Amino acid sequence: MNKKTRKQSGFSLIELLVVVGIILIIAAIAVPSLLSATWSARQTKAVGFLNAISQANSMYEQKYQDGYAPTIGVLAGPTTAAPTCDLAEVLDNSLPATMTNSSQYIITYTATGTALTTAATGCTNPGQSGFLVTAQPMTAGAANSYCIDEASILHVDTTGGTAVTTDAACNALPVQ
Repeated sequence: MNKKTRKQSGFSLIELLVVVGIILIIAAIAVPSLLSATWSARQTKAVGFLNAISQANSMYEQKYQDGYAPTIGVLAGPTTAAPTCDLAEVLDNSLPATMTNSSQYIITYTATGTALTTAATGCTNPGQSGFLVTAQPMTAGAANSYCIDEASILHVDTTGGTAVTTDAACNALPVQ
């Protein structure tokens, strides 16, 4: 009797299951690393915002001799007119618009201390003696929170707890 041998084409079910299992194991290893890298990038972006605002405030104070900006909007300014003490153009105009929920962080600017007694020449409003900028994760505890004040020293809360509201609370946190 002559038996014909059958040629198999394709993959067996066992081979397919082994390949799927290997892919799932690789995904289980890679996904947590990807999420960690994503949060790390978000934290870096938030820190960048804080540093940019702090530097802009220092430039504002040096240029206009009017203390620190009373609001974040004063640091930005018009794109078509000459900069003034009330619209200083020391901060990118797109920055204040994107700060409310960019990078899963809420960025808050607060003028602190006392208002100067008189506004500098050409200024409508007097500046402040200090400022506080905080970056709080949208989901409390999901990542580090940060703060920076007129001393331009970045502080970090590794618990991601509630946002600090005073210079003293910010300065009590560890330095980044």
